[in-house]
Amino acid sequence: MNCSPPGAGGARAGAGGARPRAPVDAAHEAGFARAGGWDETMSVEMAEETITRPLRVDAERNLERLLDAAAQAFAEEGQGVSVAEIARRAGIGKGTVFRRFPTKEHLVAAIVCNRMHEISKAGAQLLDAEDPGQALLEFMRAGAAVYAKDRGFLEAASGLELQFGEVTEAKGELLALTAQLLSRAQQAGAVRADVTPDDILLLECGCCLAAAPLHDAAPELWRRYLDVVFDGLRSTAAHALSEPAPSDELLMHAKP
Repeated sequence: MNCSPPGAGGARAGAGGARPRAPVDAAHEAGFARAGGWDETMSVEMAEETITRPLRVDAERNLERLLDAAAQAFAEEGQGVSVAEIARRAGIGKGTVFRRFPTKEHLVAAIVCNRMHEISKAGAQLLDAEDPGQALLEFMRAGAAVYAKDRGFLEAASGLELQFGEVTEAKGELLALTAQLLSRAQQAGAVRADVTPDDILLLECGCCLAAAPLHDAAPELWRRYLDVVFDGLRSTAAHALSEPAPSDELLMHAKP
């Protein structure tokens, strides 16, 4: 599972990454039907733009239902879940899934973008909070809650920013909001000055990983570890750190 935050692949890396371009033809759809899932040999370049293309209202509803069903399936069964199961949960045909997301990577990328936007939205609502320190804590709780409910999220996000510009942009947005909330907390004297936005996102992930072995029995245990971590972030508890913050170059080497 990858705990790499949107450091090197976020706003500072730009909006690069290949985007899907061309629609899938009937031959690929027929192959999909025979295989019962995505054709993993299809190149990303053959995919249609399914993440940012404007949709009709009914199509938007269907897409949301599909993404919700897929996210739940991935969270419960991992990324090896079949397209048939995703389609069943969404109440649509397998062909519909394939037409919307020609490869599994496209579907996962859309889910990752949704998760990133969910965390960013929570952060944006905290930018004007009266207590900057408490706002940062609430933001970390919101992010950790997303990681905890979808344990495949971090693994799925690994490397996707190299393929999809939408993921790069979503990660950049998340990092920028983290930086703003952290800066406000530091300026207020609530959080130690030697902590970086990348540190914050890695620590959120670490709290969830620490609680992961007991997730089924105690799904909210990550909150205990986040409380411990945040106490360590307070300026009143600050001592010199033994290692520097991870650099962009180091973050590029993060592994699942």
